[in-house]
Amino acid sequence: MKKVLITGVTSFIGFSVMKELYNRGIDIIAVVRSSSKNMDKLQGYRIKIIECDLESIKTIEDKILGEKIDIIYHFAWQGVYGKECRNEKIQLMNLHATLDLIDVADRLDIPTFIGAGSIHETEAIYEMSENRIIKNRGLMYKSAKLAAHYMGKAKCGYTGIRFFWPIITNAYGEGEISDRLISSAIRKLLCGSTLNVSEGEQLYDFIYIDDVANAFYLIGKKGIDGRNYIIGSGHPQPLYKYLKIVERFVNDMVSYPQYIRLGFGKKTQYVINLPESSFETRTLTEDTGFYPRTSFEKGIIKTIQWTEKNIKK
Repeated sequence: MKKVLITGVTSFIGFSVMKELYNRGIDIIAVVRSSSKNMDKLQGYRIKIIECDLESIKTIEDKILGEKIDIIYHFAWQGVYGKECRNEKIQLMNLHATLDLIDVADRLDIPTFIGAGSIHETEAIYEMSENRIIKNRGLMYKSAKLAAHYMGKAKCGYTGIRFFWPIITNAYGEGEISDRLISSAIRKLLCGSTLNVSEGEQLYDFIYIDDVANAFYLIGKKGIDGRNYIIGSGHPQPLYKYLKIVERFVNDMVSYPQYIRLGFGKKTQYVINLPESSFETRTLTEDTGFYPRTSFEKGIIKTIQWTEKNIKK
């Protein structure tokens, strides 16, 4: 692996993977939106930057002609949370962009394509298989991710491109300020307020962002074509156990006059209970030698410290 192209390079995961590969001496072609507000994150890195919006990703072909690229890492995806995750037009655009980028890889003889899967795909499979009315419009995002995964795998298999779409259980860590669970809980607690959550009995698995980046590097280098990898700690446990650690660590580090608690059981939306097999990482370890190097406790301390420094910026 000498040169890679990365879309969504200023995103939480994309930027972390870029740093991992850059520090290993791999040449980077970074694709960013023309309207990106995070270009400053790339300052100081000797990389080639190409501006290209996701909906016109196929035009990137003219900008990389002559480049000998070993892998496309595709992390660009619009509408991961908020209202846009329920917008079918935006999610269909993401699907088409993924397939268009695979066409570019085929025409330019780029041998490997790696996307970023989500545990939300697994949730969609279980949720949609139930005999009940579905009112969750967030399934637009989940279903588009699932379609990109399946259609991308079929398309790459037909064209002879190595394809990976590893399912990330739940990434967290320094560099993220978002509406996702760990980031939201830490920010709420740091501000002296609470976050309402479910009872937390459902199984979850969290993995520190540096370990996620290392997993993507190892998959690109050692992954076996056709394998369905899961990137996680490999040790799922009920969600409330993770959140209790977050709650305790923030309170210990900030020393409030009184203990600030998360609102367990106060969020009553539908909860999906995935089986333990959904978090199985054995295949990834056997094929690539990957293992997580950062415990949840150590990762949360780093994340809290980073968030506290950056929350007011």
